[in-house]
Amino acid sequence: MKKIIFSALFFGIFLVACEKNDTNLDALTESSTTMERSDSDLRVYYDNGKVPGVEGVDYGCKGSGGSCLPTITVDLPTQQVITHVLEVVDLGDNEAISETFSTFRETLTEVISSDLVSGVATGALNVKNRGDFSTETSAYLQFSTLEGELVNVAQLKK
Repeated sequence: MKKIIFSALFFGIFLVACEKNDTNLDALTESSTTMERSDSDLRVYYDNGKVPGVEGVDYGCKGSGGSCLPTITVDLPTQQVITHVLEVVDLGDNEAISETFSTFRETLTEVISSDLVSGVATGALNVKNRGDFSTETSAYLQFSTLEGELVNVAQLKK
């Protein structure tokens, strides 16, 4: 119940603070959709965990021919929603994750494919997060089938 109240309050604050720029939104959506259609434009996601002698962790997107969508730069009002969504994803509670993706569907589909957002909201896809968007400049949402097969990775950048 607290999660629902917090989500509703957060969503209300977001709506008051957010001013949409339809022109930029249309361009972003069109650009993202176009780029998702060509697998050769997609980069390969890698996750080597902690590597001895390397500061931090070794993961990200590079090369071509993989499942990483083009990097998505997130504006400030959307960053607040994304940070909240990632916190819920990190909890690992599939019901709460689906509920959160449903609640913030409109905002999420501004930066992530509507197919991926709907898949998580309906429980047809799983999602994991790599990175802490509240303290780092990037986070990676990993969308996979219920069997664990990686579908796409969305790199979100501040």
